[in-house]
Amino acid sequence: MEREILISERREKRIVYTPELCTGCGICSQMCPKEAISMGLVGAVARGVVDDLAIHINQEECTTCVLCSRVCPFGALAMIVDGKKEVLDTYIKYGTKETTVDMVSCKYCGLCAEACPVDAISVERIISEDGLLTFTGKVEIDGTKCIHCSWCSAVCPTNSITVQKPFEGIFELYIDRCRGCGTCVDACPGDALFMPKGEFGEFADIIKHRLDACIFCGACANACPNDAIKVRRTAIADTIEKKGALEKKILQELEFRPTKAILKTYPELCHGCGNCAVACPVNSLYGENMTIEVENGSVCVINQENCRGCGTCIDACPVDAIELEGVR
Repeated sequence: MEREILISERREKRIVYTPELCTGCGICSQMCPKEAISMGLVGAVARGVVDDLAIHINQEECTTCVLCSRVCPFGALAMIVDGKKEVLDTYIKYGTKETTVDMVSCKYCGLCAEACPVDAISVERIISEDGLLTFTGKVEIDGTKCIHCSWCSAVCPTNSITVQKPFEGIFELYIDRCRGCGTCVDACPGDALFMPKGEFGEFADIIKHRLDACIFCGACANACPNDAIKVRRTAIADTIEKKGALEKKILQELEFRPTKAILKTYPELCHGCGNCAVACPVNSLYGENMTIEVENGSVCVINQENCRGCGTCIDACPVDAIELEGVR
């Protein structure tokens, strides 16, 4: 069940945050004129290893200006006016054209529903009763969930699905900084990133990018603990009304803002396997300047300032001897 968190309220206007729709893309934080929105532990939240929010909002600083709601491509921040949600073409979520299906050419094969990374599509297939070897049925797309990733249109054998992306952009991976922790893969809402499974003894890329599935939201860049990914949006969909007011900030390259996190360890539970220290991508990148290590048979935090909150160590720990908290 989706939660709704009241962020700000002024007279008849309210801003409501739905964490289940939030990917931690950070566009709201980038846009906020009061710097009232800060990033949480995006990677750890995506992995499900912490019970936290992908973004944190300082309610005292929020002026209910609606800019965060306008730029959120997922509808996670909603403006409620007189009890009704604003659904206007000036919002990126609602100004982007709805994903549509040509029901004349659709064969109800269900590939779109199988491919959809956010379960936004349902297909009902019924054998025709007109004596022909055909199907009838219906296809429904939940616009609340749809992120316009284009998986559905890519796999459709009859080219029956039309998708408009909210952004155009550039994705760059700096392989010399990547340690293959997979945090970006977990954070990506559209399955645009994956870790290839090579054969034994075969060289395989650490991370691969599916350009056609990318919506250039930037969640991967925010989640990466080693600043190995850069995302820059180069254009906003033409159907977004009054988009000129948004372009200056939205089209800027996302700055690397290391998330502040606190690692907590429980030596009494630790078996001394060292998986956490080996898996930590910051350990691997910075060598001697370790974040977490096993000393005298127990896990301990060496450099708290180094922790970027990705949660890789928690995933690697077999005995739940590590916890993570964000710093707000």
